[in-house]
Amino acid sequence: MRTAPGRERPAGQWATVTLVLGLFSLILFVVSREATFSMWILSNDYAAAPTAGDKAAIPAAGVTLLALYNGGTFATSYLLGAISTIVFSATMFRHRVFGALPGLVGVATGAAMLVPPNTGQAGLVLSMVSLLPTAAWLALLSKHLFRLGATGPPSGGEPSTGIDSDIDIDQKGTR
Repeated sequence: MRTAPGRERPAGQWATVTLVLGLFSLILFVVSREATFSMWILSNDYAAAPTAGDKAAIPAAGVTLLALYNGGTFATSYLLGAISTIVFSATMFRHRVFGALPGLVGVATGAAMLVPPNTGQAGLVLSMVSLLPTAAWLALLSKHLFRLGATGPPSGGEPSTGIDSDIDIDQKGTR
């Protein structure tokens, strides 16, 4: 059944919000992780440095990269990922997509991610603890997605594309 123009389903709107937040989170994460590969290059440069002056400059560059690695971009990425997970899971729970359990576990996952790991020892511990509900959440989601893939869309009509039409079509197919 299609919705009238301007009457999109709220769950679809929340899904779009979480998709945008998740994509921003991913982009910021990739940008903040540049230091990972740069540290390897600095390590090789340090080993091959011909003079003591060259060797002294490389650790300073490493400290700068480490500050970028643990800076605000990574924390922002982590928080956007947490918010996206919470909103997505709360929407799943509210609309009982796959039942209640995946939504509840997803909210717990997102809540455990609200303190980024680069905020000290507590953040590091919480980020490690958040992996437990994350693994459970992903297992629950994959179970339901595999089941949906094996059985096809729910019966009772044509398969949904997940996209609401801007055109209201009546039962006879006219506009």
